[in-house]
Amino acid sequence: MKIVLYVLLGIIVLVIGIFGYAFFKLNNIKDTRDLEIRIDKMSLSFIEKSHSPGLGIVVIKGDDVFIKGYGKRNVEQNLLVEPNTIFEIGSISKTFTTLLFQQFINEGKLNLNDPLVKFLPEEVGNIPKDSVTLFHLATHTSGYPGIPVAILNQMKDSLNPYNGLTMNHVFDYLKNPSDKGPINLEEPEYSNFGMGLLGNILEWKSKKTYAELLEEMVLKPIEMKSTYFQTIGKETDPNLASGYNEENKSTPHWNFQVLGAAGAIRSSPVDMAKYLKANLIKGSSPISRPLGQTHVSCNSESSSPQGLGWWIDDVRGEITGMGDIIWHNGGTGGFSSYIGFCPKTKVGVVVLANRYTEETDKLAVRLLLEASNISFSKKH
Repeated sequence: MKIVLYVLLGIIVLVIGIFGYAFFKLNNIKDTRDLEIRIDKMSLSFIEKSHSPGLGIVVIKGDDVFIKGYGKRNVEQNLLVEPNTIFEIGSISKTFTTLLFQQFINEGKLNLNDPLVKFLPEEVGNIPKDSVTLFHLATHTSGYPGIPVAILNQMKDSLNPYNGLTMNHVFDYLKNPSDKGPINLEEPEYSNFGMGLLGNILEWKSKKTYAELLEEMVLKPIEMKSTYFQTIGKETDPNLASGYNEENKSTPHWNFQVLGAAGAIRSSPVDMAKYLKANLIKGSSPISRPLGQTHVSCNSESSSPQGLGWWIDDVRGEITGMGDIIWHNGGTGGFSSYIGFCPKTKVGVVVLANRYTEETDKLAVRLLLEASNISFSKKH
């Protein structure tokens, strides 16, 4: 018994030692003042390893803003990624939706505790009694699954799954939400359906389309001129990157006819730099106040801290000394994306890739760590 205890004690001491050493090393990295060179190396390596044909990279460190394209936005036509190349940003769209929601709250048009049923159109009819609120939709705690089975059954095109869905499909599910779980503040269940529904509520409340709200309340105030809510027909945009699957084959762009508030926004590195700066630097934009409000942790009971639409990584931030990392990622059939920033170090990154891959998140976190410790050269 003593031997077992000694072994366990040894393991604990070893783990503490490794953790302590890693913490010391990560917090004592020599500043070589070559951050732009490091960004280039990591981005080019990402492409060389075939994680994606192209990349759009944004890194902000204090007053320095780095924006650059790497690789190809269209392999077949040999077109390169440029700072104004348009990518599908997928679920990063959710942070725009909760920003709009927060603005509605500030204007007294909505309340966090407003019940969902209060805003449903008459054509929905009677739905089962439930205490779901707008807060639950905005924090993935409503109990609605990611995509309900009844909605999945209507997704006939695996390459463009949201194409063909209608509001009637949404209404039919709300009347009979057979796979809905209970409200759970401790264990959020990530829900595209719930966030998409929140976007619909903003439309019903304002009597404006989501695209109109986005343009009026977010894009114009911070001058995001190449960002738009996806609508059919925009595939003719010459700056729109082609998306690719794991076999390097071009894949269709996603068309959201419903639930678009969960993932239908498209944007460029130049515009995402504006959005990142507006989130990172307090007072830097006309919408700084509602942006900051969405970053505040609002579910202390949860094992996954989050603001409104944002995830908060306090563990990795503590280990690396960066402080809280406020982040979100996104993915569609042929694209993956990440936005994250550290208020403590005033560092933020955006990574846009024209292939869906989990490697995008890893690259973004490495860039965050590098930028938190390494400065740009004086020439930058």
